Amino acid sequence: MKTKLFLFLTVAVLLGACTPQVDVDKFLVEGRLCNVPDSTTIVLLEDRGDLSEEIAIDTIMNGKFKLTGKTKEEGVRCASILMHSPSQEFTCMSVDILYLSSGSQVTIDGKNENYADWKIKSNVPAQKTMNLLLEHAREEYHLYHQLTVEHYPAQQRFFDEQTRTLPITEQNKIKAQLEGIRNRMDSVNNIIYRKSLNLMNKLPIDEAWLHQMRNISWSEDHQVLKAAKQLCQRMDASHKKTTDGRYIMNKFFPEQHVEVGNMIPDIELQDTLGNRHHLQELQGKYLLLDFWREGCQPCLMSIPEMRKIAELMKDSVAIVSISPDPLDIWKQATIEHGISWHNWNDMQGDNGIFFRYNIKGYPTYFIVSPDGELIAKQRGYSKGLLLEFLKETIVKHKKTNKQPIQ
Repeated sequence: MKTKLFLFLTVAVLLGACTPQVDVDKFLVEGRLCNVPDSTTIVLLEDRGDLSEEIAIDTIMNGKFKLTGKTKEEGVRCASILMHSPSQEFTCMSVDILYLSSGSQVTIDGKNENYADWKIKSNVPAQKTMNLLLEHAREEYHLYHQLTVEHYPAQQRFFDEQTRTLPITEQNKIKAQLEGIRNRMDSVNNIIYRKSLNLMNKLPIDEAWLHQMRNISWSEDHQVLKAAKQLCQRMDASHKKTTDGRYIMNKFFPEQHVEVGNMIPDIELQDTLGNRHHLQELQGKYLLLDFWREGCQPCLMSIPEMRKIAELMKDSVAIVSISPDPLDIWKQATIEHGISWHNWNDMQGDNGIFFRYNIKGYPTYFIVSPDGELIAKQRGYSKGLLLEFLKETIVKHKKTNKQPIQ
């Protein structure tokens, strides 16, 4: 499972007595977790691509909790659980373990916060598939949970402003610690994926099967990917039309990726008002393409520098920020972060332009020449990176094409 971004939109705590009834347009998740401190916050997160959005929250008291609400999108939705103890004994997030829909009723029983040992019962058929996948690799899911507990404070420390004031040797140690945890998580994931594929070959294809295959498609283990690609032959036309199905097919059987040296493809995008746009309409200037999303801390850190570039280089450079987020999240982020330059979305999530440009992490930047050629690519952000990257690329391009440098 790749590390997800979190988006918390509400702060209300849902309280009330448990009841076996649930409105037909809502879900209900009730649980009892032993050995979990009272006042531990438990948050239900709906999967929305690479983003996890809060849809319900409660506080555990006497081991009990109740989560109810509506999913953001229709159909059977995948969800995970984030828990944070008041004493900060742990902050952990489960993998995508729950499947919810309107009218779904779920019960959870566990000995502690480790989801690998939870007993989950549900009236959603896909939950049975997920339970089988968890059982088949329980030991590895145990270890993955422990690593998520280590990952959260390591990531928080890495992004802490105070870390930037430390000597570079100390910053490198913090970075190495975080990368070490992530590498161990990747290794455990690959074992989980191998075990999952062996089981998925025997299971019917449903929402949980497709979502697990989507997770597997992010593996960098060639043997895992080879086995997964072969297993995808079981998918029929109806499976391929789902959001996860389209994603899987794009990952394993993609159209040709856009590479440096290619001319940019003609892809229709839209702004937050619904007006349609094409990158080609901005030809005549250098383009800085910013592939970003809400919840990505480095993406948000880069906004002040892009605002500076938009003003300083407005005569020669146009910035286009491109998001895969759902419309509601994207619009809210645009307003909240004051994005005033070109800010577009093809409304296909990760299945459209993000696949064509082979985006594997956020933020990713491309520079396009005035005649529409992709001339440079940069992944990741640190302060001052964009302006330097942009200036160096433009100078090099003008020299190569024997244009006057201004």
